[in-house]
Amino acid sequence: MQYVSTKAYRYLLLTILVCFTAFADVRAQFKSEDLLIDELVLNLRGKNAAGYANQFAPFDTVWRVVTKLVPASEPEAKRIANIRSNPDKIQQFDPQINQAIEQQFKAVLKKGTDSGLHWSEIMMVRYELEKMMLTKEMIGFEKVAPLRLQGYVYLMDNLTSKTYMVAVRNVFSFDNRIYGAEVVNVLEAQNIDEYYDKLAGERKVARQRLIDEMYGANEKATDSSAVAQNKAKDEGGANDEEDDDNDKKKKQLKKVLDRKLYIGKLDDEIRIELYLRSLQGSCPEPICGWEGIYKFGDNEEYIKLEVTKKADGKWHFMEASEEGAMELVLNGNTFTGQWISPQDKTEYEVKMEERLEVKPKKLYMLDEMIESL
Repeated sequence: MQYVSTKAYRYLLLTILVCFTAFADVRAQFKSEDLLIDELVLNLRGKNAAGYANQFAPFDTVWRVVTKLVPASEPEAKRIANIRSNPDKIQQFDPQINQAIEQQFKAVLKKGTDSGLHWSEIMMVRYELEKMMLTKEMIGFEKVAPLRLQGYVYLMDNLTSKTYMVAVRNVFSFDNRIYGAEVVNVLEAQNIDEYYDKLAGERKVARQRLIDEMYGANEKATDSSAVAQNKAKDEGGANDEEDDDNDKKKKQLKKVLDRKLYIGKLDDEIRIELYLRSLQGSCPEPICGWEGIYKFGDNEEYIKLEVTKKADGKWHFMEASEEGAMELVLNGNTFTGQWISPQDKTEYEVKMEERLEVKPKKLYMLDEMIESL
């Protein structure tokens, strides 16, 4: 009972805060995506951090919408309760609260300048936006802003005639207004595939730098003291052997060896999408484990799966909440088997086929999703 009272008190305080600040923060309101993106380009061209911050909805404006939500069903009430109990998830969209938004804006400006982009000479070529995936912690926000987008703004540098792509996210609408367009990266690229190829290269370099920072000095020390370590082992230094094993485990970073996307149906009716990653580890086999997520129908939410492959070749997928499970057989590029609810014993026939051609953008988004769950 104390927990419920505390949450109710917190909710009341936030509601009172909204009432007092309702007219304290007036920011730009855009009636269309075109106007919002035009404003973003102007702010990038002028390196105008203050103007950029005005693109975002104040927390109190969004919170007022949250407080007025009326659920139409019990499942909807649970979704709304989730977002009401996590006001920090809404505060992240307000640059006055989340200073990382402005910091990232300045970082993107610097990165562009360092790569030879002349911001004062940019011209927008076009932009492409698509619906963002709904993560678990954001459940309920779709009732506030049914449309939440991410994508890319294509810019031409008029001095060099080079094309750059600026990645944006959290473009969302409510009360017939559009807000947001948080910039997250900039790369010289003419299309999505080129952008993700370069992004993968950046991540590879960053990963190697991290490995060097974590283990570089230790590896030099290990090399210089190899003779001493071998001598200790010859003398039966069991503790040293254990230390060596621990060091090896520390150096085993998770590496994704393969990515596969399967799409199919349950009982030939309900659409199902499964994303499966094969992982390298410390075992002697090339593949030591798997990670998976799936979703059903038009639902935006992906569910994390525990994945195991049995000795008889059958694959077992269990939801982290244990509300659903699949036991499947993989024949070539096709999974077949059953989806089962351990709670009420509901069963569906499953058939999924591997999608052989998947764009890098899709894989990147799925990787982001699997890492966030």
